[in-house]
Amino acid sequence: MGCFKKIDSTDFFSVGIGFKTKHLVDVNKAYRQRTIETSWYAGIFYDRNNSLLASLVMSGVKEYFCMIDI
Repeated sequence: MGCFKKIDSTDFFSVGIGFKTKHLVDVNKAYRQRTIETSWYAGIFYDRNNSLLASLVMSGVKEYFCMIDI
């Protein structure tokens, strides 16, 4: 799920929310059955002329809780 806001003819802010795979969980080791545990995932993005200039992404995954790119 996401939405965007046009600032002017070249600049946009975007927001997205969803789910991400956290890790595999063994259900039955004898038959190698596994299931997926998921977690929330959200990000805010700023771009100009379809070129990403900055992003802030957060999630419920401990190893990737907060990522910032400029």
